Amino acid sequence: MSKLVSNIYKLSRQFGKTASMLNDIENLSKGNVDKVIKKRVRREIHKEINKKLK
Repeated sequence: MSKLVSNIYKLSRQFGKTASMLNDIENLSKGNVDKVIKKRVRREIHKEINKKLK
């Protein structure tokens, strides 16, 4: 059962990443480059904070 839960978790994470990427592509096509850049910067800041807290 835990293998099934693990696979469902991995799939849901992949769907989320795919949806995020499609959203970025849509924003870029509409000319909202600043929105995509802000999102990427926030993500990198979050990663760095988490690295330092571990």
